[in-house]
Amino acid sequence: MTICHVDFCSREEAQTHAGHYATALISITDPDSPAAALADGYFSVLRTSFHDILESIDGYRLFDRSEAERLVLYLNWLHSLPDEIRLLCHCEAGVSRSAAVAVFAAALSKAVFPRFLHATLSNRHVLRTLNACEPVVDARAPEPDPDALARIERLMQFSS
Repeated sequence: MTICHVDFCSREEAQTHAGHYATALISITDPDSPAAALADGYFSVLRTSFHDILESIDGYRLFDRSEAERLVLYLNWLHSLPDEIRLLCHCEAGVSRSAAVAVFAAALSKAVFPRFLHATLSNRHVLRTLNACEPVVDARAPEPDPDALARIERLMQFSS
């Protein structure tokens, strides 16, 4: 199902959504939290668990290459199927981890991503790790970039 629309939200919001047969969901939780209570009826749900950190910290689980490869494989599978599908990504707060996955998914699929301007706090480690598996986001964007709009526009450019 070609990914046609991408969005992200908090765990709390995701738990209020009704599952829909034309929506796939990526559920990101903290390793010490229970799985999100999601409605039945989604086309597909991929669950993963890692902390919202930018570098390795003792006692915390950093998003790593193997998890990035798993997410990229899932996104490519969704995007290769013939019908259109919407993708919803959630994490605990709906600000950093899910936003990074959504930015990457939108760049990979060239899907509509109406809330990309809300992804200014995307976890850059997650985005870079995903992009290292399959380069689709312009990694040349300088950091830190005080102009959030310009930063997001650069992140949304596709690699040549």
